Amino acid sequence: MDGEVAAVLARAPQLLQSELPDDLAGILVATAASAVAAVTGDRELLDEAAVAGGLTADRVPTVIPGFGLADFQVLGHRLAGTPDRGADLARRMRAASADLPGPARLMGLVVAGHAALAQGRLLDAVRSLREAWSGLEGSGHEFGFRCRTLLATALAQAGRPEDAASLLAGVAAGHHPAYRLYLPDDHLALAWGAAAEGWSTEAIGHAVAAADLAREAGSPAYEVLAWQAAVQLGDTTVAPARRLAALAGLCPRSGAALAHARARADEDGDALLQVAHAWARLGDLVAAGDAAAQAADVQRRAGRQGSAMTAAAAAEKLAERSGARTPALVVAGRPLPLTAREREIAALAARGLSNKDIAARLTLSVRTVEGHLYRAGHKLGVSERAALADLLGVE
Repeated sequence: MDGEVAAVLARAPQLLQSELPDDLAGILVATAASAVAAVTGDRELLDEAAVAGGLTADRVPTVIPGFGLADFQVLGHRLAGTPDRGADLARRMRAASADLPGPARLMGLVVAGHAALAQGRLLDAVRSLREAWSGLEGSGHEFGFRCRTLLATALAQAGRPEDAASLLAGVAAGHHPAYRLYLPDDHLALAWGAAAEGWSTEAIGHAVAAADLAREAGSPAYEVLAWQAAVQLGDTTVAPARRLAALAGLCPRSGAALAHARARADEDGDALLQVAHAWARLGDLVAAGDAAAQAADVQRRAGRQGSAMTAAAAAEKLAERSGARTPALVVAGRPLPLTAREREIAALAARGLSNKDIAARLTLSVRTVEGHLYRAGHKLGVSERAALADLLGVE
């Protein structure tokens, strides 16, 4: 797919300037250009494609192909780290399609939900995407595949794994053949879903897989988002920072993601709180909340209780704005003297999984799982799994 992206990217500027037979042809060309501009981080081409496709400040294309154009534009601004611009065009598309018949109204809702997810406004995202899903589910419409992935991600980030479960099963089962470019989003939906269920190691693995897939496909902007997700989900290794350093300067998101990865790997609580402010300025409320929550955890473990309380308060405020309930926010809200692995295994046990099941999924021995559970119980002064659930906030 790398060659396909490169080929379209090479021809897109010329095609956008060429004489086309009608407006529909212009929208289709603009959609292809928007797609490659989005995943490669070419913001100039993204803007040129919007104008060529009739997606401007004073008009929007409400024919069916226009919604594909709009969604790739929202994706481009989401990946670049300019989600507010995507939200503006999504609002105009939603208003223009509100009274249209058939799938157009539903497609407008998907675009609006995508824009809200990009900003970290999870309640708004779930509201729009659920309404769209009620009409798209089982229809076979290609936008149904997109809606399913986005809704699953929003529900998982909001800490609602039961609501996301059936959607994630569909995501894992396959994708629409026309949507291969969106595949990293499917992996990220699975990452957030695993995290919401307590499988933090598996969640990071899905995020890294999304990053690898994006790199192979020639989609560096998607790769940035995937590495960012890995860091939010708890990757404390130097791998994200090393790769993000190679992508520095691509877009506003890449700079913030690199700073986040470095601060997390360095266990620098002050830098993590600064990163939280940077994410908030860019308009990514979920990432901002996670960075603040990670700052609180780092400061607490370093014995800096005052700084930990400041960061935790910031994380709580951001969570209220976003509607998020991510693993990082849960840790900050319930600080416990456990390692990341002890907390993961204790939370899984509290959810009712057997030691054998936990060991199999985490590729550990049963004895290793038992050891982590023993140490967690000893540190917390409990021996029953029900007591672990209360302490960890497992519902």
